[in-house]
Amino acid sequence: MDSKARIIRGDVFRVVTQLAKERANFDIVYVDPPFRQVTYFSKIMSYLGALVSPQGTIIIRSPKSLPMTEEAPGLIRARTSVYGDSVLNYYHHTS
Repeated sequence: MDSKARIIRGDVFRVVTQLAKERANFDIVYVDPPFRQVTYFSKIMSYLGALVSPQGTIIIRSPKSLPMTEEAPGLIRARTSVYGDSVLNYYHHTS
C-alpha cells in the first residue's frame, strides 16, 4: 500500500499550498480540519479541486452543526454520511 498511498500530516494550508506547487493529483483526498475552526472549512474547499484527479473524490469531515456548501470551485457535493456529531461530505468534479 505504501507505493500507492500518501499520508500527509501537517498544517492544511501549508500542505495544500505545497501540493499545488508540486501539481500533485490524487484519486482520494480526505480532510479532517479542527472542528472549532469553522472558518477553515470554506477556505479549505477553495483549494481542494486542484488536488483531486478528474474521477477522484474529496471527503471532508465536518461537524453536524456546520452546513457545508453544495458546490465549491470545480466541485459538487455528491453525498453525505452522518456519524453522530460528524458528517462526511463527498465531493466530485462538476464535469
